Amino acid sequence: MDSEESRCFSGYDGNRFKLVILASQRAHELSSGAATLVDRQGDKNTVVALREIASNQLDLSTVFGLAVQRCRKYLEEFAGSRGIAGHSSHVSPSRSSRHTGLGKSFVDNKSTYSASFLDQDKFLSGGKDDGIEGF
Repeated sequence: MDSEESRCFSGYDGNRFKLVILASQRAHELSSGAATLVDRQGDKNTVVALREIASNQLDLSTVFGLAVQRCRKYLEEFAGSRGIAGHSSHVSPSRSSRHTGLGKSFVDNKSTYSASFLDQDKFLSGGKDDGIEGF
């Protein structure tokens, strides 16, 4: 980060991984045609997203909710394309046994699925229990 961006985030006491997820989601929205909340100044969407977050003009819980929805959609598509919910003949036995438990529990419990690693309150609070141990 150059000096301007580092000044913008000097007071940011949250988790840098959370910042990346939020900025990624906002950059995705900007790429999809969302209006910017700050002057673009010729910057790319990622930089604009970071400047929007730094200016406190975004509702971070809404941005987080959209990131969770995108992640869930991706996981459902991934599980479906890999045949994780069922038994697919094109997946090798070692890969199938390695992924079947995860995909099966995700697909079987879709209605009651609780993504603790994506818990909004923990994510936004910057709490220690954010699922990213050892970093």
